[in-house]
Amino acid sequence: ADAFNVDAKPAWQTASGTLATIDDDATGTHATVSATDPEGDTVSYSETGGTVLSTNNLTLNSSTGAISGDPTNVSSPTTRSFTLRATSGTNTTDRAFNIIINPATTGGNNTYTYSYGGTNYKIHKFTSNGNFVLGVAKTIDYLIIGGGGGGGHHSGAGGGAGGLVWKSGISLSAGTYPAVIGTGGSTAYNQRGGDGTNSTFNSHIAIGGGGGSAGGVNSQGRDGGSSGGGARGGSAGSATQSGSATGGFGNAGATSGSNNGAPNYAGYGGGGAGGAGSNRIGGVGNSTFVGDAASTTAFLLAALAGTDSSNVATTGSSTGTLYIAGGGGGSDQANATDTDLNGGTGGGGNGSDSNGYSGSTAVANTGSGAGGQGWNNGTVANTNSGATGIVIVRYTV
Repeated sequence: ADAFNVDAKPAWQTASGTLATIDDDATGTHATVSATDPEGDTVSYSETGGTVLSTNNLTLNSSTGAISGDPTNVSSPTTRSFTLRATSGTNTTDRAFNIIINPATTGGNNTYTYSYGGTNYKIHKFTSNGNFVLGVAKTIDYLIIGGGGGGGHHSGAGGGAGGLVWKSGISLSAGTYPAVIGTGGSTAYNQRGGDGTNSTFNSHIAIGGGGGSAGGVNSQGRDGGSSGGGARGGSAGSATQSGSATGGFGNAGATSGSNNGAPNYAGYGGGGAGGAGSNRIGGVGNSTFVGDAASTTAFLLAALAGTDSSNVATTGSSTGTLYIAGGGGGSDQANATDTDLNGGTGGGGNGSDSNGYSGSTAVANTGSGAGGQGWNNGTVANTNSGATGIVIVRYTV
């Protein structure tokens, strides 16, 4: 019986049953089936007994067995069952398979995909209020950053960054989840910087950054996710975002530091999500919240969020470690060196002096603090507000 094997049927190598579970907006190749012929003849593939694949906008490659395409949209999880035939010469072997199609996950102003550590992810980025809608349950990770604090007026201090919250491995059931994006704090004449407002998602809150102290009225920097810095006669506020053990990050602004010598006055840097304010420089943004610098940089690069180490907004060609949520730089009532007043890496706005340097705007949707406002005989330099916050959701695909 073992002496001859003449023109036997092809044998399936792919087990019957579910080949893949995909969202209805998925594209590319979803599964590949395989069969072999005992004599080494070429095997071709086809659907038999119906046209389930083609009527659901899926294509079977007759040579490779690859199933690809953008499936027809569904309103609930749907199983598409079909029978495939492996053919070699005049012999055929049939096997039953299915593909499960789920409603696509929607929401966000932008969506992206990326791979890291052998895992494929999809990102939904919210830069304005919106809804994250799940057609089926998923396990997700998400970043929330509150709006940045405003800089203080009249030789004022830098605003603090919004609090940063990172949650991973969160199981959500099918449903709608609102994302609320915090706004940046502004500054009124001769007042402390205004606080940023909170960003929220899935019942978690990233607290808005605290406004910076106003030098002319001996005020204290405001409390916030990261707090505003202090200025002459006033100390920094307190950082109120929960500690990193619960996924929250925030740091205090600077209370004191150097200036250009009496009677010149300085306002000091606001806190960042990665470090406290230091002298007139804003606290650095966070570069390790996902786990380490490499995984955080991959996430921010894919989402086009945050800044590089030069405080330039992230682009697809950014290199090096990336940061987000920097504190605002302080100000000086003299002709300071511009770099003395830098905002924290991650998007913090630069502070201004009173003799020609007007600072810079915090990078949008980083939750970074605004720079402090210089003062020169009633003329205000730098009236920029803190940066708006952000919500970014990711999951495996």
